[in-house]
Amino acid sequence: MRVAALWRYPVKSLRGEWLTEAPLTRTGLGGDRAWAFVDDATGDVLSAKAVAKLLDGTAVIRDGRPVVVLPDQTQLEATDPANWPSFMRWLGCHVRVVAARPGIEAGFTIPPNELDPDDEPSRLDCPPGTFFDDAPVHALTTASLRAAAALAPQLHWDARRFRPNIVVEVAEDGFVEDGWVGRRLRVGEVEFEVARTTGRCIVTTHGQGPGRDGSAVLPVERDVLRRLRSERDGRLGVYLRPLGEGVVRREDPVTLLG
Repeated sequence: MRVAALWRYPVKSLRGEWLTEAPLTRTGLGGDRAWAFVDDATGDVLSAKAVAKLLDGTAVIRDGRPVVVLPDQTQLEATDPANWPSFMRWLGCHVRVVAARPGIEAGFTIPPNELDPDDEPSRLDCPPGTFFDDAPVHALTTASLRAAAALAPQLHWDARRFRPNIVVEVAEDGFVEDGWVGRRLRVGEVEFEVARTTGRCIVTTHGQGPGRDGSAVLPVERDVLRRLRSERDGRLGVYLRPLGEGVVRREDPVTLLG
């Protein structure tokens, strides 16, 4: 197994950047979900679970600072208050950009899932000091993407829908990472605990514009989540918890331990 792709998402719920290497600590990849839009009216973090248009924008890090690329390709430093009116016009609400800080709690309200008529609004609180929904690193294998595509070949099972940090190339067939839970995984020089499988949400169904690497547009496809719910209890990929620090690189070998 090897690292086929490495991604980080500097601003929560925006599209991210493809990397060749990234520093990693126990809190995740350096710069991953390190910033977020906050709604001034509610104090809540903005998430694509409720604001799908966030996925029309991209975030990258330049000289240690987050830069947001708007849908019209305008590039603005995210933390400069002079640029926030442009973000407000794009998102349709009063927002500011804040950095994750130790001990500071953040969260947001998830609206009812339109695929489930009995669903009700719920609250998700990020782990203190972070803008993650759950664990700090998310991994997905090429085997699982192939297995999911076999369930519904007419859909676009692109890794970008599932926002992984690490895409692992695996020659085996099936949803192989399900069997990793409770074990350790070595990625290059860093070891991880495989905490649990990843529950998927409405974000996987949203459309996305073309990637800055030339990747194709992803259409809105509600059946992606429907099929995962009916066939997989809504789960795809795994959450990882780093057990040390180091650098993770594309093409690093990946070894299952324990």
